[in-house]
Amino acid sequence: MVGRTLAPIRQRYGDFDQWIQARAETPASYRVHYLFSGDSLPVLDDSDGWIITGSSESVNDQLPWLSPVKESITRAVDRGHPILGVCFGHQLIAVSCGGQVELNPKGWELGPADINLTPAGMESPLFIGFESNVSVYQTHREVVKSLPDEAQVLATNDMGLQAFKLGQHAFGVQFHPEFNGGIMQMYLALRSGQTLNMVPALSDNTNISRRVMTNFIQHIAD
Repeated sequence: MVGRTLAPIRQRYGDFDQWIQARAETPASYRVHYLFSGDSLPVLDDSDGWIITGSSESVNDQLPWLSPVKESITRAVDRGHPILGVCFGHQLIAVSCGGQVELNPKGWELGPADINLTPAGMESPLFIGFESNVSVYQTHREVVKSLPDEAQVLATNDMGLQAFKLGQHAFGVQFHPEFNGGIMQMYLALRSGQTLNMVPALSDNTNISRRVMTNFIQHIAD
């Protein structure tokens, strides 16, 4: 983990690592590393793959733990180690390997949103079973401005880049496949300054983005 969710959300729903494990539909064993507290990423040969979570921080902040993590990600991508980066994790993979992240001039992307898969995205193991237009949950105000060389764009929308592939098995998604409707509703309330009862409840019936995590784990297993 590279950060914690907001405290009121954590008190009600838990944290990023718990959501990832709950929403993935393929059995897997997890070890949680609190990188923001000084844990290091696991040795490559000691793990089948990494999932890098979201965070309330910025990848452009001068955080003492960020530099060694970036170096580890670069080595992992070069080795073809499977990685899935979510939101902050997506941006962290990009900047670790030569991309750029900036504040989105279009502002916050917050709440349910549609993204569009590119032809490469439709062929990607990350999006098996998806239609070309996908409903996802978002909460971010920074965006990947430029990708590393040879990265493949997998999804976009009018707010910017939404998913990419780098190297053999590294993927980034700007959205949050680990969110459910309740979590997204609380983010909407807290980020907008409203009370929870002022924000409409959200249904997960049309939100299939959680399959990203299942697809990633199955991709590792293959």
